[in-house]
Amino acid sequence: MRRPARLDSARAWLASGAAVTLRGYARRYSVDRYTACDELTMLEVDLPAGDEQWSKRPPPVPRRARRDRDDDHEPDPTGDLPEGWVSWGGELLFVAGFTSGGAPFGMRIDEFPEDALPDELREARRLAESESACRPLGEPDPPF
Repeated sequence: MRRPARLDSARAWLASGAAVTLRGYARRYSVDRYTACDELTMLEVDLPAGDEQWSKRPPPVPRRARRDRDDDHEPDPTGDLPEGWVSWGGELLFVAGFTSGGAPFGMRIDEFPEDALPDELREARRLAESESACRPLGEPDPPF
C-alpha cells in the first residue's frame, strides 16, 4: 500500500478509537519503524518518549563497489598466463567465451593439443595430466 492510501486507512483506524502504537502501525502496514514514526507524526499522534529513537533514520551504510570487493581475493598463484588463458577453479582454461554470469568456458589444458600449447604451459599440462590420472574412476570431470 502506498503512503496516501496508508494514511487514509490509518486515519480511519485512529477514528475507530483503537490504541495505535508505533509497533502496531509498523506491523499493520508492513513498514519499518522509522516510516511508522514519520507517518504517525504526520497524523499528529503523540508518541511515548521511548519511541523517540525511531524519529531519526540512521545514515545509510556506504556499499563498496563490486570491483573493490573483487580485489579481496588472493592473486592468481600461476603468475602471468599467456593471452587467452585463465586459472578457474584450480584448472587452466583456454577461454572461448564467457557465460552471462561471467564464468569462462573453453578447453581445459589437458584437452588442448600438445603442439598448440605455448612453451610456458607445457609443464603445467604435464602436471594436469598426472593429476587427472590420479582421479578415482567414476569421479566426474569438473563441469567446464
